[in-house]
Amino acid sequence: SAEHHFRAVAGKLHNKGENNMTFRTYPHLSKETKIINHIAENLSTQNKHEADLLFPGLPLPSLIQNQVDNTEQGFVIFNTQGDPCGIGGIDTTATIWFTVTENAAKDLCISWFKQGKKWLAEQINHYRVIDGYVNENNILSKQWMKAIGFDIAPTDSEATITINGENFQYFMKIK
Repeated sequence: SAEHHFRAVAGKLHNKGENNMTFRTYPHLSKETKIINHIAENLSTQNKHEADLLFPGLPLPSLIQNQVDNTEQGFVIFNTQGDPCGIGGIDTTATIWFTVTENAAKDLCISWFKQGKKWLAEQINHYRVIDGYVNENNILSKQWMKAIGFDIAPTDSEATITINGENFQYFMKIK
């Protein structure tokens, strides 16, 4: 089962000395359909809302699969129980994306932020700028972005865009 697979992966990583959460990179994230489906089935309320705003009517598994198919550098975060609770990456336009499960807020911890910051520092060497947009109401994503080193433009900035009545703030990291 998918749950058994996730727990086995987490167990192997835990036995190698990893503690707390596991941040794992994938060169071919698009092949990880069990992970993609798990994230889609357990997507956070905030991320579901954003998906409905940006891609109305598109089924969540298809949306995440599309993101993953266009990702050059992908990652998955596993919680201490071995379940995936976040997925993301950098797409072919150097735009970073990240989505989490409903329980991710309680699962994310300092060790994961440190791992994410290290990963981003490695990735910035491949791109001049990594950027994206975040819904102004998505507090968890904004905290994550700030913690790993992104600068977020203020809501009243010219860089802010409005989609279906909601503001999305621009964020970026420059090499």
